[in-house]
Amino acid sequence: MTATCHDALARIAALDLAGWEGLPACSLAEVEALWRAGGAPQELRLGAEIATAQAFDLGTRWGRVWSRDGAVVLVDVADALDVDVAALGEPEARLTAHSGFAAYLDGELVFPRRGLAVGVSPSGPVLYVAFFAATTLDEYTSALHVDRAQRPVPEIGANP
Repeated sequence: MTATCHDALARIAALDLAGWEGLPACSLAEVEALWRAGGAPQELRLGAEIATAQAFDLGTRWGRVWSRDGAVVLVDVADALDVDVAALGEPEARLTAHSGFAAYLDGELVFPRRGLAVGVSPSGPVLYVAFFAATTLDEYTSALHVDRAQRPVPEIGANP
């Protein structure tokens, strides 16, 4: 496992997934000491629970840090990312990946015991990477899974 929070955050910023074994204990204060916050924190649903999400400048890209009671529970980076997904091996689970209004069946590769989830589209680009502490698949889906689906607003006057 990465020895310190600082080391783990540096690896996240570099998208260094080789040998990733989960996010160590990190406080929001440690994140704020390393990365510049952008925008106000928001209370959003993460899994079935609420967490505070805030954007941070990771140096070469933006990421979102999710915390509960001042402890970082997940960091996600969403963009067209250059990540070697094949090097990660076979995931423990495949969930539906969402990117905007698009949904990709089996597109989210989940490695819960390694603290990693990667969203890919059928054409290959990596859509997002989520980093969290090693856990079980049930704990990931119930408490850490980011709902990335955008849902269209019904048209005014549309028939029900």
